[in-house]
Parts: sequence; C-alpha cells; structure tokens
Amino acid sequence: MTYFDKNELENLEKLCRIKLTEEEKKSFLTDLKKIIQYIEQLEEIDTSNIDPCCNIQSSLKTLPLREDIPKSSLNLDEFLANAPDKIGTLIKVPSIMKEE
Repeated sequence: MTYFDKNELENLEKLCRIKLTEEEKKSFLTDLKKIIQYIEQLEEIDTSNIDPCCNIQSSLKTLPLREDIPKSSLNLDEFLANAPDKIGTLIKVPSIMKEE
C-alpha cells in the first residue's frame, strides 16, 4: 500500500493553497487513503487482453448533446476576489522557471 501521511497531506495543502482545520485534515487523510486503496485495487486488474480505447469519435454520435447557450461570466472584481494573490488585474502564480 502506498504510504500517505499527515506530512503528505500538508504538502498537498500547500500546493493547493488551502488551509485545513485539524478536523478537516483527519477527514481528508481518511478519504485520501481510501481513494489510494481503491486505485491500488484497480491496478490489480489484468487488462493485458483489453484493446486500448484510442478513438471515441464513434461513441459521440450516441451521446446526448445540450444546446450551447451563452451566459454572462463573472465581472473582473468578482473573478479576482477568488485569487490568492494578484498584481493589478492579473493573477500572480508561483514561478515554475528557475532564475539564473
């Protein structure tokens, strides 16, 4: 079984930029362990004789489609209110490139 502990959860909390209470951490830790156990069960399934699905175009004909109706979006102030950090009207995100 993949080991998942409180340190891993705190790392995820940091990456997701969320703050969890101790009660939420306990709940999330329990739920994430269950999810990992389920994924490990799926990994045990022998799929060696199953052809990969590489084209879903044929199944699209049978899917129900909804009408595309344009709707109004959030105004800029409402949108930026959800940003953890911003510069003017831009959302500031952590750097992914190393500075030299």
